[in-house]
Amino acid sequence: MTHQTAGGRAKASEMEHAIRSHIRKNLEADPVRFRKMSQRLNDILKDFGQQWDQIIEQLQAIIDELRSEASEGDETISDIPEIYLPFLRTVLAASSADETTPDDRLHTLHEVTRLAVDRIIEEVSANRSLWSSFKMADQENLRSEIFEIIFDAQIQGFGVDEAEALADQLMQQAKANEDKLRAA
Repeated sequence: MTHQTAGGRAKASEMEHAIRSHIRKNLEADPVRFRKMSQRLNDILKDFGQQWDQIIEQLQAIIDELRSEASEGDETISDIPEIYLPFLRTVLAASSADETTPDDRLHTLHEVTRLAVDRIIEEVSANRSLWSSFKMADQENLRSEIFEIIFDAQIQGFGVDEAEALADQLMQQAKANEDKLRAA
């Protein structure tokens, strides 16, 4: 192994660990985005074998994307404020939306996200200790309201079970994003 190979491997390893650490810290706040990032990272490491220069180049692209916070090439996300994006990604993934999803359905999904997040922001701002164990009733009330927003939207293919599961996911995400939501 040449010195250059060892250096490339070490640099790639350092970059990989930094990316994995960032993914771990942010997974709950934006699970859809960071699961995709994790998959991309695994694919790069698998596809490029020992080609350290190419691996470093690909890993740098992920780092640049993480720094910019933007997820390029996603036509299903329009000009929606940044605070809504992690939640929108979750709603889109739960409803299997992609580039082929009709605009009216996408509009409904955006609207559901906006209503749910607005309600969460309102509650988080008014209820400083919402996530503490003695506020379980408040948490359950909020979860029920989010469920109703989702269920009332009559999203195609969404029954009670899907709406319940999505409400739970959005609540977990809200807890992980509490500081950002409170600042919104």
